[in-house]
Amino acid sequence: MAGCKGSTEYKQIEVKSLNVLNSGEYEIILPDGNYDVVASTYGKNTLEDDIDITADSDTELNITF
Repeated sequence: MAGCKGSTEYKQIEVKSLNVLNSGEYEIILPDGNYDVVASTYGKNTLEDDIDITADSDTELNITF
């Protein structure tokens, strides 16, 4: 979920949808904020995690099914 700083109202939006092959790497540029990451693949349980993005820094999230 994403919201404005200081706001208690949040809206759910899909920021990016990716199709990554086995052992694929990807990069997404996002504005500062907290994001819920949902990853899924056929035949496996859906994985969920939240991640904080801060300005001028790289954030890495490794997902393994």
